[in-house]
Amino acid sequence: MVHPPTAAAVAAMDAGELGAELVAAAGNGKHFEKTMVGWAALRNDAQACALALQAGISPNAVAGSLSPLLVALSANAPPLICYALVAAGATMEGSDRETADEWVRLLCSTRDVPLIKTLTRMCGLPRPTETRCLMYRYVLDSMNSVAVMADVANALTVVRALKPATEPWWRRIHPGQRARVWAFLHCMACGRIQGGRHTTYRALPPEIGWLVLHFLRPTVDL
Repeated sequence: MVHPPTAAAVAAMDAGELGAELVAAAGNGKHFEKTMVGWAALRNDAQACALALQAGISPNAVAGSLSPLLVALSANAPPLICYALVAAGATMEGSDRETADEWVRLLCSTRDVPLIKTLTRMCGLPRPTETRCLMYRYVLDSMNSVAVMADVANALTVVRALKPATEPWWRRIHPGQRARVWAFLHCMACGRIQGGRHTTYRALPPEIGWLVLHFLRPTVDL
């Protein structure tokens, strides 16, 4: 599926002319099964990936798109890009068996024990189809090894201990998450209810906002 704004952003990225306006226009649009974050990961462009994540584009699969983490690993992206996705809230939790199989295969192919440990500890290790294969055992052994995890893991642990919607929490979370929270709060304040011929605007109860913020994945501004 072609998404013209994302296509334009990808073309600008390839030409070294990517700007914030093009990224904002692309949003979470899916262009040939990848969002702008996925395309940046595929191109191993850490700067474009950071720009897209800071704009609030999801670090996860959106509307059937490929997971940026899987794209990054399949493209042999440097750990820097993988850790940027982790910092922005990337997760593999809740993946189906097919995706879990691919996750295990790609992790195993890196042969990078600290990277595998960091990604599995921070993003999850969903159960694959076959749990007795050597690849899965290798990933499990790496996850439980004594290898030192990347700095992003410690930073996320600090954020996880902070109370959501407090000033310390707001200062530490990823800029992309701040953008998504702002958008959510705007929707709460301008909720639209259609009935009959009229459209009324009614703010959602604050309790809903608190509940959503409480269950947000931890992110960190590295």
